[in-house]
Amino acid sequence: AAMTVTFAACGDEKNNKPGPEPSVSTDPEPGESTEPTVEPDKDITGITFANKTVVYNGEEHEVTVSGILPQGVSVTYAGNKATNAGTYSASATLRGNGYKELTLNAVLTVAKADAVIEAAADQRIAYTGEPVTVSAVLAEGVGELSYSQTPADVGTYTVTVAVAASRNYNGAS
Repeated sequence: AAMTVTFAACGDEKNNKPGPEPSVSTDPEPGESTEPTVEPDKDITGITFANKTVVYNGEEHEVTVSGILPQGVSVTYAGNKATNAGTYSASATLRGNGYKELTLNAVLTVAKADAVIEAAADQRIAYTGEPVTVSAVLAEGVGELSYSQTPADVGTYTVTVAVAASRNYNGAS
């Protein structure tokens, strides 16, 4: 590359003021680029965002990236948290200076929990002449118990206790 040096007049000697600094510029050779060299952005590697399946328990669940983020890279999530049973599409966007933006996708599945009905298999209830229900316990918030029959006469009966499926629980009997 050719070099050009420019000197300006020497300043004002009478008032003791310096002149302008000399300037230096480099002229490119024919066919030589004048653009500065810039390193290309690097790919972000070693990070995964895997699908996740959990069973409903009333608590919030989340799917997150795993791996070691390069220094200066941050993650922004969308749709990666859920409490209720269902299937949720999640994304993780990784950004950082000097790195190509990377968006990863995963599915968070919150499966329905099994409803559990607790009842003794053999129950004896005193005759009152009124319809009776067997004694059964279901966790709060699971649903309403239903009974196949509520006998009122003396005898032996087979009663099925059930709860219907709901948003977060499978039905049971």
